[in-house]
Amino acid sequence: MQEGRIYNGRIKEWWKPKAGFLVALLLFATLLGHTNLVNFTQVLLLSLITLTGIGVFGHLLNDWGDRALDAIAGKSNRLIGKSTSSFLLLLFLALSLALLPWILLPKTRFSIILLGIELVLFFAYALPPFRLKNKLYMALVADASYAYIIPSLLAWHTYSLAFQNPSKLWVYASLLFWAGAIGLRHISYHHAADMENDALVNSPNIAGKYGKLRLNNFIKTVLLPLEFIGGCSFFFFSLGGFEKTGFLFLLVYIVSFGLFHSVRRAAFFPSHYLGKHFSDNFYRFWWSFLSLLLLTWKVPIYGLLILPIVFVFSNFNFFKLIEALSFFGKRLFSLSSSVVNYSIYYFRKYLLRWSEERNRGYYYQDWLLEQHKKECGTIALFNSNANKYTETFVRGHLSKLPYWIEFYYGDPIQFHYKEGNVMFPLGHLKLFDSSSQKISIQDQEQQLISDLQSKGVELLLCEFGTTAVQLTNISKKTGLPLIAIFYGYDAWHLNVIESHKENYKALFEQAKEIIGVSKDLCLQLEKLGCPKAKISYLPCYIDLELFQPKTKIPEKNIFLSVGRFAETKSPHLTILAFNEVLKSIPAAELRMVGKDGGGELFEACHILVKALDIADKVTFLGVLTPDEIAKEMQEARVFVQHSLTTPINGDKEGTPVAIMEAMASGMAIVSTAHAGIYELIENGKNGILVNEYDHIQMAAEMLRLCKNEELIKSLGQEAANSIVNNPLIFENLRHLKAIIEKYR
Repeated sequence: MQEGRIYNGRIKEWWKPKAGFLVALLLFATLLGHTNLVNFTQVLLLSLITLTGIGVFGHLLNDWGDRALDAIAGKSNRLIGKSTSSFLLLLFLALSLALLPWILLPKTRFSIILLGIELVLFFAYALPPFRLKNKLYMALVADASYAYIIPSLLAWHTYSLAFQNPSKLWVYASLLFWAGAIGLRHISYHHAADMENDALVNSPNIAGKYGKLRLNNFIKTVLLPLEFIGGCSFFFFSLGGFEKTGFLFLLVYIVSFGLFHSVRRAAFFPSHYLGKHFSDNFYRFWWSFLSLLLLTWKVPIYGLLILPIVFVFSNFNFFKLIEALSFFGKRLFSLSSSVVNYSIYYFRKYLLRWSEERNRGYYYQDWLLEQHKKECGTIALFNSNANKYTETFVRGHLSKLPYWIEFYYGDPIQFHYKEGNVMFPLGHLKLFDSSSQKISIQDQEQQLISDLQSKGVELLLCEFGTTAVQLTNISKKTGLPLIAIFYGYDAWHLNVIESHKENYKALFEQAKEIIGVSKDLCLQLEKLGCPKAKISYLPCYIDLELFQPKTKIPEKNIFLSVGRFAETKSPHLTILAFNEVLKSIPAAELRMVGKDGGGELFEACHILVKALDIADKVTFLGVLTPDEIAKEMQEARVFVQHSLTTPINGDKEGTPVAIMEAMASGMAIVSTAHAGIYELIENGKNGILVNEYDHIQMAAEMLRLCKNEELIKSLGQEAANSIVNNPLIFENLRHLKAIIEKYR
């Protein structure tokens, strides 16, 4: 099975892209030249044979030279364990396959020189004493040369001879320039993919030397523009200028580069990530397909080749044809709209001398925000929920961190951005792609990366470990630093741990820093395999402007509980404790804020209250806003929460936000010695703690507080002081910003 996957990967990653490009050159040369179907078919078959032979020859040499290093890195290599004689036999067969077609193919001295350079480069790149592969910059140039430059020049020269269509020097020069840029881009992809393996064997790697983010930016700002200029130049010179056919090829090439998308975003080549670019589909298939259509228009017999080309170089999906037409229509409209809008803007700015505020009008404030983003820097914040009522800490990060924050939410990887899906601008062009889930995830990752890069994102901040694992691959491909914050269940729940065992391992390797919201949680992260050096302790953010110490103690014996009706918070045990209090203080009241919790506890608590016949004493307030919760804390006398470790799944809390908000509000607190709670509350000093599951003792402490107003007052004051004097809470965002700034 593994061998099959390797074979398929080679076909997809090597043969199809390179063969697709050379077949496209052949069909394009046929369109420009003079030949018949028999001559064309002969040249096509011989070209594919020699291409396959040359490719296999190169891979054999490369694998033979890499045997020892691949064994250390654990990479697959078919020649590990093979004898020298077996290798030489395979090499001879491959070389025969590469050279025999040249008995029949047309050639000149230039052809022989190019073919000789190709074979010499293979030896020099892979084997001692030269082994250019170990010389970083020479390796990049050598790979681009033998993979794209020389095969392209050799193919075009051969086709020109075969079809009696000699080309001028400018055509060869532009093709060399074009193929060189493509080759350098593709070998950069290869280095990015092999960065970790190369690091294991101390092999030179351009991504390892400069980082994936810088490499990607170099491709986006240097190689892709050069590649685009080279491709346009080739079509211009080979077609003799902007005649109809030339204009058509140039238009399709521009579309393949995603430049409509670039103009709409007012950025140059924004849609790129280390591993793939839109233009590769043009080289692999669309160029050949368009050439065949035009050939068929001139000579209908060439229409017989359309289906084989589609079958070999694509997985066509006819059902997406309408979507493709819709896509082109939308992109053309978007391009036209952008041209008109920018023309009006610059006319007003430079000719009419309008101010920015007048020129931008209604959108002036949006423009100011964009300037703010450029000044402060941009980070992306990821969370599974858009606006969950209990996740006030996420809303705090969104609104209070001093960055321009691009907010993405959703679970699993189909992230949303603000109010809509992150759409895939070129998704409608996937007419010729597989519809498998694997391809779908890759496409989604590609568009998410494109979106991140077009927005200038510098860092990924992930709320909860279960969200962060979905960004590990994104961070690897882009080089964007990743910081993950673990809150509780994502590090404690046994099912979560089991299902994410390998994901967490990859996350801990890739992430720059892992934040735990309690010391207890930080120890658990270390047990799960996170390096201690990467772990930081930082409690959750709370809004200290909203939750202020109360000025007086309420007279009524009102107990307040705030939080999801989750097993870890065990609200039913809080109710049982309150029921014991009622036996001594019948006028007491329990107010419970919250609702869902992942199970059926909310309704179970309603049932329990009715069964205990205390429905008139317990008020279920449901979901409240932070302002409403702050008001409830001012009016209640004691805060209660019976957090515990669940007996089956081992789930625990981090540092409960509601506990910290109650402390900041100057409330007397009765809770359990659980997780991060006992890290903040010192029993008897700034709150009261009881053992988990002991609702009887909790009831006794609740009663003691009701009868001792001085104790309520002192505990509340100490609780508020604890928050104010804890810099990790009082200056929480400053500490989080410091962590972000280390890597941004």
